[in-house]
Amino acid sequence: MTEESNMTEPSIEALARQVTALEERMNTKQAEYKTDIATLAGKTEAAMERLRTDMAIRDKQLLLAIFGMLALAVAFLGFMIGLD
Repeated sequence: MTEESNMTEPSIEALARQVTALEERMNTKQAEYKTDIATLAGKTEAAMERLRTDMAIRDKQLLLAIFGMLALAVAFLGFMIGLD
């Protein structure tokens, strides 16, 4: 190798330091992503639980409304039959 090429090409040690730094950055980013995913999973599970609870309440209210309409229909039919 010429003296010129030694000045423009990084040494093996410099490249090794760069690779080590990149690996550390990659590991840091990977840990951040894992934390973000875990946070999102927790938020998603909490939202799903709220949705299940809200749907159960809505279903209960719907059933009560149906039973109320049925009772009203039976009362109305009883009244109509009583008019004859």
